[in-house]
Amino acid sequence: MKKNTLLKRIQAVLTASTLMMGVFLTPGPVGAKEVRDEAVAEELNTEEPETEATVPETETEEPQTETEEKETETEEPQKEERAESSGLAYKIVIDGNPNMGIGATQQLTATVYAEDGTLATVQTVKWESGNTAVATVDQTGRVKPIKYGTVSIFAEATDNSGVREEFKITIGTIKVNSIIVKYEDRNMVQGGANQTLTVDILPEDAANKDVTWSSNASSVAKVDQVGVVTPVGPGLATITATAKDGSGVMGSVIINVWPKMMKMNKPVRVNEKTREVKLSWETIPTGTYYMLQWCKNKNFEASMKKVYKQKITKPSTSSYTVKVAKDGKWFFRICCVKEVPGADGQMVKLEGAWSKPKKLKVKLKTS
Repeated sequence: MKKNTLLKRIQAVLTASTLMMGVFLTPGPVGAKEVRDEAVAEELNTEEPETEATVPETETEEPQTETEEKETETEEPQKEERAESSGLAYKIVIDGNPNMGIGATQQLTATVYAEDGTLATVQTVKWESGNTAVATVDQTGRVKPIKYGTVSIFAEATDNSGVREEFKITIGTIKVNSIIVKYEDRNMVQGGANQTLTVDILPEDAANKDVTWSSNASSVAKVDQVGVVTPVGPGLATITATAKDGSGVMGSVIINVWPKMMKMNKPVRVNEKTREVKLSWETIPTGTYYMLQWCKNKNFEASMKKVYKQKITKPSTSSYTVKVAKDGKWFFRICCVKEVPGADGQMVKLEGAWSKPKKLKVKLKTS
């Protein structure tokens, strides 16, 4: 097609040259020939770059084809690798505590993975101890320490892959790191029932879980080495359990001991010509003060507006004389109050139970 176009252009040039020859005043055969030759050469020179420009376009398309072929070739190995993936064991991961104490056991677990990171088809393993004199392991993975030392525990895949993993455990003295004192009731009554304290100790496999019991105020509450607390006198006492393994770990609880119920003796008339009444009671020397109350109703709580009160500031006092307002039946009672500083520095008031009311009939003798 390009050749036909070129011929047509040459013919057009020749025709134009012939016409031009008629214009010149001194045309000659030689001059006409030169004009034709120059025109042909010019036409040929204008066509050659077009022919050369089309060649690179054809050549630049071929590398693209080669690149696509290479990309196709790189995808084929990936498909082959996925197809070759199997469920055989490639790696075993063992979970457990690398430190143990004598007297405790632990359960190891093994997870078997295939080469591609997925779970292997067979998850069972065979357990074995590298030194049964230090620790043994059963086929469930439970390890039992025998003596102090370091032992290797092995887990081997059972799918004939030969994969085997090691887990090292050190058998030593595991010390206590936490003690929590447990109690039945933090409030106790002086001279009342005892209670037994217990402890929760961590870690569970601590080698020595024994503790020593102590009280910072044995006049308030004392404790024996079994943890039995006896309420002695009103106040606050801190009961502490200290680990015996040398770790220095302690746990404690504050016990509130309330004053006991006081015992009041029978009221006595001082003088029949007056309404004075003498009251006496059993003292509590460790108390802070006493509170006396009297009224004409046995139910003190229901008659609080008509209740007379008297504070006895010396706990060593064993009697006090009061004067009733009028004749009739009167009821009397007493309690002990203990004031102690609390953990926040504020005073804590421990009020003991009221004594049973004592009755006395008062009648003023006029003659």
